[in-house]
Amino acid sequence: MEPLKLYIDNCSLNDVAPKDKNWEDTELGKYLLQKTQSGEIEVYASPASAIEIALNKDSVQRNNMAKALNTLINGQRMMASKEFYIVDDFLRLVEATWINSTKTNRLEFLKANSSRIYIALLGQLAALKDYDCSKGFIGVIAPKLATQIIHSEILKSPKAEIEKRVNAIKNKTYSHLDYFNDLTDLSIEELEFKQKEYEDQQFEIDSNIIKTLHTYQDILIEGYSLDELSFSTDQVFVYWEDLSSTIIDFQKIVSNWNERSPIEQSKGLSIKPLESEIIERFSQNRQSIKDYNITLKNLVNRFYTQTIFTRVSNYIIIKDIEKGLHDGKIPSGGIILDSSHCIASLYCDILLSRDKRLKASMDYWYKQVKMETGLFRETVKNIEELRRQIEKGLKHKNGH
Repeated sequence: MEPLKLYIDNCSLNDVAPKDKNWEDTELGKYLLQKTQSGEIEVYASPASAIEIALNKDSVQRNNMAKALNTLINGQRMMASKEFYIVDDFLRLVEATWINSTKTNRLEFLKANSSRIYIALLGQLAALKDYDCSKGFIGVIAPKLATQIIHSEILKSPKAEIEKRVNAIKNKTYSHLDYFNDLTDLSIEELEFKQKEYEDQQFEIDSNIIKTLHTYQDILIEGYSLDELSFSTDQVFVYWEDLSSTIIDFQKIVSNWNERSPIEQSKGLSIKPLESEIIERFSQNRQSIKDYNITLKNLVNRFYTQTIFTRVSNYIIIKDIEKGLHDGKIPSGGIILDSSHCIASLYCDILLSRDKRLKASMDYWYKQVKMETGLFRETVKNIEELRRQIEKGLKHKNGH
């Protein structure tokens, strides 16, 4: 029997492991443990899960949640960082266009290394009730806090901030890294203080601002997607050896640049030509590492509108910002982590979440997955729905 893959959003992990009760004594905790031990389900965690637990200020509940999740994933079913799945999606397009131009062995090795960082964080949180993860995992915790601050600043002057981003996207000058510049030297304590200030504020937002966001939604998603794919390839391919071991036939790509991806064929998309100097150097076998990196950048610029995960990720971010504008208050747990939860969910059969906004977004994307692939994908919000969908999913997955 092939097990179902289950992903638990952190709001539902609160139900598994609440403040005042040991997780193994809760109805949901008992049920999940029994189903994992029977082999009917496999629970998966993601870096977003580990980071949200780490940022929980209640050390008793944090420890309870970490123990629950660490036990349910058997200390090993942890996904890699989001950028690896974005690069996966990008490489799928490259391989579909130029067959046998990529290999995944090196990327799988890099993913495993990424997963180990978050398994270690979760394990420490589960083992030590008073563990101060800000000392050992500052590079993991700081970006989440910084991102929350950056998105919170939109609420101070939303029209100006949205238009500033839109203009930067239109002029091809947008980079989310620019927004981090004033925050990179702050300590975890300083970031937490600044983030808490925003979280406690109530902003007065003109109702027309949400219309402005809707007007620019497609431009923002497309611009953010280019930035995110560029950032992800930079993060994954830090070293030349990683790039050359993954995209193994740049020569084929450059020589056959006008080959079309399935999406380009179906939509009749035009292909921007490569620089003639690059083509010439490759044809004469005089290319340098710089030429490979320029070609990678050209691939990113060509395919970023065709990648699914960047669109999913930024669709969720825009919806989180919309909620913040509607409520006049930044979502305390969301923004960048919600987008990571969604990408992780796409790899699993069932998402357990009672977050209505996240659930509605994933219902939309799961519907696309089911139409395109026929795979089983469902969201559930409580134990009753979970029981029904596990039974239904096992029948579907095992051909009954």
